[in-house]
Amino acid sequence: MTGDDARVRQIRDWLASELGTPPVRLEAASADASFRRYFRAWFADGATRVVMDAPPDKEEVAPFLKVAALLEGCGVHVPHIHAADSARGLVLLEDLGSDPYLTRLQAGDDADLLYGDALDALLRIQVRGRALVGELPPYDRATLAREMALMPQWFCERHLQLALDDSDRAVLADGFEFLTVGALQQPLVLVHRDYHSRNLMRLPSRNPGVIDFQDALAGAERALAGSSEREFLRWFDLIGLQRHIKVLGIFARLWYRDGKSGYLPDLPRTLDYVLDGARRFPELRGLTQWLQRRVLPLFGAANARALAAQSR
Repeated sequence: MTGDDARVRQIRDWLASELGTPPVRLEAASADASFRRYFRAWFADGATRVVMDAPPDKEEVAPFLKVAALLEGCGVHVPHIHAADSARGLVLLEDLGSDPYLTRLQAGDDADLLYGDALDALLRIQVRGRALVGELPPYDRATLAREMALMPQWFCERHLQLALDDSDRAVLADGFEFLTVGALQQPLVLVHRDYHSRNLMRLPSRNPGVIDFQDALAGAERALAGSSEREFLRWFDLIGLQRHIKVLGIFARLWYRDGKSGYLPDLPRTLDYVLDGARRFPELRGLTQWLQRRVLPLFGAANARALAAQSR
């Protein structure tokens, strides 16, 4: 059922040579927002493992291996690595199941219990991981700017079909600069960069299982407390807004560039988060007004077009 592509045959050969026995079954498990794919392998003894397939001409596995070791050392339940072949872009992982937080929340599970565990794990990442930030690339000005630039390029110009003029770009530049300065003023911690309900797996013990962490950086994150409640809330809102601006661009890019439509239904909620965050800062009044004047009138029709195209 996995098809007959060369990568699948290579995975089977690698498992046979690495483990001494081929899997009795190999099925597609999931794909993420990159070129990586994941396969679940069943073996004769009843054990299951997950194989990460990261084509070396498109994805590197070295960052994944490094961050996995760092997080495991912090006491975070990431998938244990049983074997890896960086040259072939293959990693054999502990199987954390197929029960993400998102599914459990949609089924009505107790959000307080789930997110209590998630916050405990995040605290371990940020407190125990502070000594490790020197081993990660910095979440610097260039990275912050590159992330936020996805929003005008992919969300505004491509999704909304909004032609940005010089005044539009000036408003965005002012807002992005304010968010960049706010992020760079915060303490450095180990930042997962994609810590949300799709990447937290519900487990019966050592919950949650944490996945999709390979892009971790040393930078500002939303959970580490400041010197006061006021400072904490300011940091939290600043970083939340920066991340959601980035996400608007990423979700649009996934559809228009990569043909992945699964995040289109999340665009309205994400835009609401951006508007809510921007309204919290008087310094972002210009950005708030621009969003209301230039973005909101186009958003409904743009989303309808995208969803119609996705259904064809």
